Amino acid sequence: MENYDSKDILRAEMSVDTSTDASERASKSIGTGPGADAGLSRNRTAMTLFFALTILFATAVWGVLFLKNPAGVQRHAFFKDPNDWFMDFYNVVYYGIGRTPYSWGNLAERNYLPLAFLILHPFAFLYPYSVEEIYSPYLSRYSQYPAIAGAVVLMVWCLMLVYALYRLSERPELEKLLMLGAFLCSGVMLFNYDRLNEVILAAALLFFYLKFYDDEKPALRYFAVFCLAFAAALKLTPAVLGVLLLYKKQWKEAVVAVILGIALAVGPFFMLEGSFTENVRLFFVDMVIQAEAYEDGLFGINGHYVIEALRPHLVVLPWLLGILALVTAMYFEERWKQLCLVTLMLLLTTNTQSYYCFLYLFAPIVLFFNLRPGMRRIGWVLVFIALLQPLQYDITAYGLDITNYTVTNTVAVGLYLYLLGDGMVSMIRCIRQKRNNSTVISEPDISI
Repeated sequence: MENYDSKDILRAEMSVDTSTDASERASKSIGTGPGADAGLSRNRTAMTLFFALTILFATAVWGVLFLKNPAGVQRHAFFKDPNDWFMDFYNVVYYGIGRTPYSWGNLAERNYLPLAFLILHPFAFLYPYSVEEIYSPYLSRYSQYPAIAGAVVLMVWCLMLVYALYRLSERPELEKLLMLGAFLCSGVMLFNYDRLNEVILAAALLFFYLKFYDDEKPALRYFAVFCLAFAAALKLTPAVLGVLLLYKKQWKEAVVAVILGIALAVGPFFMLEGSFTENVRLFFVDMVIQAEAYEDGLFGINGHYVIEALRPHLVVLPWLLGILALVTAMYFEERWKQLCLVTLMLLLTTNTQSYYCFLYLFAPIVLFFNLRPGMRRIGWVLVFIALLQPLQYDITAYGLDITNYTVTNTVAVGLYLYLLGDGMVSMIRCIRQKRNNSTVISEPDISI
């Protein structure tokens, strides 16, 4: 055993103290000490507050301008027909009377699976709707019980949406509430208040899915899968987000999602009047009619709003980009980017996704702020503000008609293409890294 004198012990203790002091000085110099953490936290809090307060301020300005001139340009935050408020709800109720939604009336608007009609079918008993009276859904809005029903449905759906986003957010309470307030006051929500479309319910279900699909508890994971299947049975396109289960290699949940999706899509056909096969045939006929009616993107969010030359290529190009988006999204390390790219693919691939579907973008924005972004990411925050702010404008410059919708579509398409490029870079980097790792492993060990 070696012997140490008191001087040796003292020198060792001084060496430890010195190294400790040096590490503390180094941590302060690179900004990792307690003071730096507090400053970083303030910066990250400021980003969330900047986003929320900017949206709320823009909404306040919009409200003042709208009240000053209700017929002016600010009215464009709502649907183009001022007399069409809440009609996405009352029309679906009307189309479902007699449980024969696919065989009469304006067939171009019957592109929903039967579940979308059946869950609103009970409201058809609150008013004497008539197949022969095409204005009966408009008139029903001014009748007591249908009016109350519409208001209650809007309130319930919005509460579900808010609660789902509240659970999805991991920010402190004040920031969380301000962010939710910004979402509720955004241009997207103003449009949804006017339409009262089932997309509000579908979005709420999707947000529950995104919160719980990879939860440790099996019961919550399967609840999330049910929410995804229900949302897909309402609006079809949310089924695309089932790809997140494949990214996480959750094969059991993916199989259950497919089974539930088929059950909720096909099962309700048996509850309609008439034969099952005839109703299925009429559904697909109506889908073709709807696609032809909106082939020019009348209400759609698509690239030809930005570059008119894209219009002739819209049959193939969006689908090719969509496939590329689904492939590259799995290589993102940041979950919000992955979800944002898949969501934009959902919105931009077809030309029938109206502006209210921007609602789906709330989830990746929440996930972005969950990362507590610093000031270096201010550009992303400005993009989100451009997508959601409600102020309307109509400017003609250099022969171009610049409106809120064209700018929003431009930002959406630009964001989509940027994330596609970023995803391709991430994919190439990942493939190279795996190839290098496999090369290192395969080299023989020749050391002695």
